[in-house]
Amino acid sequence: MEQKEYKHNSLRSGIYSKPHPKKVEKGGEDAYFVSADDSVVGMADGVGGWNKKGVDPALFSNELCTNFT
Repeated sequence: MEQKEYKHNSLRSGIYSKPHPKKVEKGGEDAYFVSADDSVVGMADGVGGWNKKGVDPALFSNELCTNFT
C-alpha cells in the first residue's frame, strides 16, 4: 500500500461554553484555554460538589487553565 507524504498537520478548534442557568452570573464553573500558538487546547471541569464544602469550583478550574497558558 502506497503511503502519502504529508508536509503539515493542522488543527482547527473552537470553544463554546454555556453554563448552567443557575451559574450564569459567575460565568459557570468550567474553564478552557488555547495556547498562544494554537497548538494546545484544554478544558477543566469545575466539580460542583465542592460547593457543599464551601469551595467555589470555578476557582480551581480557572486557576488550572490560567497556569497552562
